[in-house]
Amino acid sequence: MTDWERIYESELIPLVRKVESEASLWKCIAVVVRSLFQRRGDDVHRARLQELFHQEIDREADLGRKIAAAVRILRYTKERRKELARAAAYEGVVARSDHGPDIDAAEEALGSGLDEGLW
Repeated sequence: MTDWERIYESELIPLVRKVESEASLWKCIAVVVRSLFQRRGDDVHRARLQELFHQEIDREADLGRKIAAAVRILRYTKERRKELARAAAYEGVVARSDHGPDIDAAEEALGSGLDEGLW
């Protein structure tokens, strides 16, 4: 089973926290999103997560708050992935929704109200 806690808290989140400019933050987010969705057919999930990052981060004025928003999104998606992994271990199957359940959870928790037409 994938250790999502380690991947997020020891690899992805520290990477995001190290950025020193908004341009670097966006480059970092692009790398993180690609690392989370590597499968063929994940283009829609990558685009949805990118859009969620944009909607949340663009609301913030300074770099520190932008980084905090990115970390918040990552933590929401981490928790959802952990839930899915536990369910898969219990049921023996992983069923991935068309919407990307980890992104759905982040969107709902953040209350971003993304336009359904984008998904």
